[in-house]
Amino acid sequence: NNPSKEGLLTVEARKRLIDDLYAGNAQVEARIYEGLTGDFAEAAGACAIIRGVRNTTDFEYERTMEATNHRLYPGIVTVMLFTPSPVADISSSTVREVLAFGRSVDEFLPRGIDICKYLSK
Repeated sequence: NNPSKEGLLTVEARKRLIDDLYAGNAQVEARIYEGLTGDFAEAAGACAIIRGVRNTTDFEYERTMEATNHRLYPGIVTVMLFTPSPVADISSSTVREVLAFGRSVDEFLPRGIDICKYLSK
């Protein structure tokens, strides 16, 4: 939960969406936490933090975060995964804007996800 960001979905709704998307996959568990990701990772016994990178802006931000985390949590490695080209241009801001104008966002979401099911009423 990042209080400096206002998402389309509540934290609880995002968790529910992830739980639904990965239902039946015991390798995926969604958890809500507050505070530093490194503190959460350390408490969970993680050895790595995986971050997605879409573009150079993301990369610069994530590189700065990696350097900070390396200093604070030297036992936890940050792994950056580059987003595949067909979906690299999709951002939450884009999805919010398209949705705000009443258009379908189905092509921007994983197959079978109905975003309206997770929106606050």
